[in-house]
Amino acid sequence: MILGLIYMKTEKLVPSPRPERDSQPQSWFQRHRLGLREFGFEHVLRVLCWHLPSGLFNYNHAIMFVTDNLCLDIRSNPDYRVRLATKEDANAMGDVDIDSETFLMRLRRGDTSAVVTRGERLVCINWASIHRVFSPLTGSILDPGADGVYFYNLFTPPVERGRGLTRLIYKIQAEHHRAQGRNTVYAGVEIYNTISIILHERFGFRRAGETVKVTFLGVNICWYKSWPHPTRKFHVYFRMPTDIEWA
Repeated sequence: MILGLIYMKTEKLVPSPRPERDSQPQSWFQRHRLGLREFGFEHVLRVLCWHLPSGLFNYNHAIMFVTDNLCLDIRSNPDYRVRLATKEDANAMGDVDIDSETFLMRLRRGDTSAVVTRGERLVCINWASIHRVFSPLTGSILDPGADGVYFYNLFTPPVERGRGLTRLIYKIQAEHHRAQGRNTVYAGVEIYNTISIILHERFGFRRAGETVKVTFLGVNICWYKSWPHPTRKFHVYFRMPTDIEWA
């Protein structure tokens, strides 16, 4: 479960509402001072990731959430419609930053996609897998089991955040998989994405795992500080695994 080394990639792992804007834009110094205050030395590692090739150095710290009882307070908004995606949506995936080949490949392997539309435009998407999956961003592996499902790559364009779209998309995915007897939902979030962490806890998720992933000179090490299922403490690899599906 490699949840995401680079903060901008986290937007795809989990939904983030639009933060309130300050009256004055923050300076470079202010942004990094706040980052150091909240995350300490991990903020420095995160900044290094932005400036170095991912194969040379990368760092990710993520939380795995789980719930058996989603608590979703749905906001009524007639401007938005939510549904499960089909292969006919492939050509519209550019709206939510996914290429059509990846979209179709995931559908063929059995993953489920849900989308929110506003008019003719896609404004939110997420994926759900019932299989054992590897996350190339976090380096972790999750098996949701016979009664579980893993939500991943939720993405909302910045202009649409803060409108309750995550609730809509989680609800339809949860209902779809609950009908198949899958009542346990997993979702991963980077520690830097504090808004998403708050949202998931509000939705009824609890912390069930934590991973730290470091890449240095092509060597990848994922440390499972804790995990929802028994697993080895460290996962070390040089190449991305090819014998398991990627999330």
